[in-house]
Amino acid sequence: MKLCPFDSVGLLVENKKGQILVLERKKFPPGLAFPAGHLDIVAGQKETFEAAAHRELREETGLTAKKLRLLLEKTFPNPCSKGFDGHHWQVFIVEEWDGEPTLMEPEKHARLWWIFPEEIQDWVRAGKPTDPAWLKFIFPEINLS
Repeated sequence: MKLCPFDSVGLLVENKKGQILVLERKKFPPGLAFPAGHLDIVAGQKETFEAAAHRELREETGLTAKKLRLLLEKTFPNPCSKGFDGHHWQVFIVEEWDGEPTLMEPEKHARLWWIFPEEIQDWVRAGKPTDPAWLKFIFPEINLS
């Protein structure tokens, strides 16, 4: 497995109703996913997972994370747009945030919405497009498969 040197971060945002914030990606890999992305290089150094989590949440949803908790850390095979076939991931629960979810990158995402966990399972069972990293490796780890 040729690991991506940029690593990946993902975010689970749950509202008071028990719904989870999801995106439908237009670009590779297409389908349902949580806010996520690669760690960037900032001033010649790879940013931290936590810094990337804050940045990705803001870039993709307009939300500002106030409190994060690490949920999962794992390395697994999954292709990326940068040509690699594996990533080291950290997935965070966003325990507190400011703002209202807004589709910030319409060129990358078809929509952004709140969905109940059962609806995620229905989406997957119906065979609707789902980001393979989330479907194969992350959803099972957090009991959403």
